[in-house]
Amino acid sequence: MAGGKIIRITGGTSTIECESYNVFCENFYMSAGGKSSFTADGGIYFGEPQEPTTGGKYIIKGYWTDEKDNRITEALLGETVKFHVETQDIPDGKTIRMILFDDDIHKSESDSNNGNDQVPLYPFYKGKKPTEYNESQETAVQNNKAVKTIVLGEYFSWLAAQEEDKMVELFFTCSYEDQKEDLPIQFHDYRQVKGLPKIIFVNGQWRLAKYSFGEMVGPTKPKKPYWYDGDEMINSAKDYFLISDIFKLRNQKLKNEEIENKNFILYYDGSSYAGGDQSGSDRFANGRQFAQENFEEITNGLGGNEVYLISHSEGGAYAAGMADYLYEKGIKIGEHILLSTDEANEFSINPEIPSYQLTYMYFASKSDISPYLLTPEVGSLKLSYRSWGGYYAVIDWVVGEHIVRGVKKAGIVRKNDLDWQGLHGNTNDISIFNEIGDLKNVTYHEAVGVGNDGEPYSGIGQSATPYHTIFYKIDDQYISLNCPPISKISK
Repeated sequence: MAGGKIIRITGGTSTIECESYNVFCENFYMSAGGKSSFTADGGIYFGEPQEPTTGGKYIIKGYWTDEKDNRITEALLGETVKFHVETQDIPDGKTIRMILFDDDIHKSESDSNNGNDQVPLYPFYKGKKPTEYNESQETAVQNNKAVKTIVLGEYFSWLAAQEEDKMVELFFTCSYEDQKEDLPIQFHDYRQVKGLPKIIFVNGQWRLAKYSFGEMVGPTKPKKPYWYDGDEMINSAKDYFLISDIFKLRNQKLKNEEIENKNFILYYDGSSYAGGDQSGSDRFANGRQFAQENFEEITNGLGGNEVYLISHSEGGAYAAGMADYLYEKGIKIGEHILLSTDEANEFSINPEIPSYQLTYMYFASKSDISPYLLTPEVGSLKLSYRSWGGYYAVIDWVVGEHIVRGVKKAGIVRKNDLDWQGLHGNTNDISIFNEIGDLKNVTYHEAVGVGNDGEPYSGIGQSATPYHTIFYKIDDQYISLNCPPISKISK
């Protein structure tokens, strides 16, 4: 927690006597029920605020900038920053000692250490010798200025993860001869360094749709183009995971392009080459291996924040393998959403990872179902359907009703505005976030009643949900009140 308030309340008189009284602030308010007076022997001056200085003989002040020398007080993990020290009467070529610290004095929370934490710019575990570490503390002065450049890399990410607020506040202790100063002078000018959560999209099979079935069956390009709604998919994901307000820097909301460029939104291809060349367990193993080999890219900049995964089709097993490895290495997994998960019976998920599975279906009449049993689009593939009052439950024909072992909840949503082609390829747009939200909240129960036709009924019903999602199945339970003949079907 940076900054704060000073409040003085007195029932009588509050008097401040001092030789020099300086106030530097963005907004300054004073009010009185009667008269408010400022007096001084030498006069009172109001004007542009002046930047405070140390008042010392050699070291005047210090401030942070980005790598283009623009002044800033907040940065993201992974960025390159500079610290500038202005001096006087120090000859060119002479060095000042600059030791970096993470502040723990001004904050309300603290880590396991008492006091400020010294930050080695060349950590010993990277193979640097102590002499090199000592040399890293010395910075040469040129034209009354010394500049230290820092990459806020892996070590700073680890440091932020140890803090309760997932943020470090950096300052330098600078010394030359008998002068020693903590810079910047004011705490609110310390460099705040933070990480951000990451959202990882893992696509499924796209080659078969492109060369065999067509766009309606599923996307035909991997990575970002795979997700139909583009930036809206990112925005909806941030809203759903309740992290939209976190993606800010220096009081400005980060654009999606910036977030992607900084690798806080990642797109990975979790598909097999030909569909039948890998099992679900194969892709799970491949995902684990990928996460191991790309651990730095996936985790850099987190600083203790969570990773969120959204996967589709074949990407489900791949993303589950990634999540499994990351969780094993201590990375927090906020949630994994599995959409139209292919071969869901061939891998399992650690139940400690909050995971939710969503599939689509619709009801077709007997006269409508026959074309799907044998069609040019699917060759000789024969599909079987559960019968409900003269209608058939057409489940996503790619994945069926299999539930991934270890998911917290699985749901099959009734979508009678779709046909068999769209069942699989339409679970990768923004509507799924409302449906997953409803899946988390929905419950089922035994119910009896009388229908609009006057006929009594009994069966299993679902609770009301915020977005009115109709479920065909919740986990292993069919919701019979949402099925014919109790529920009337209309296309």
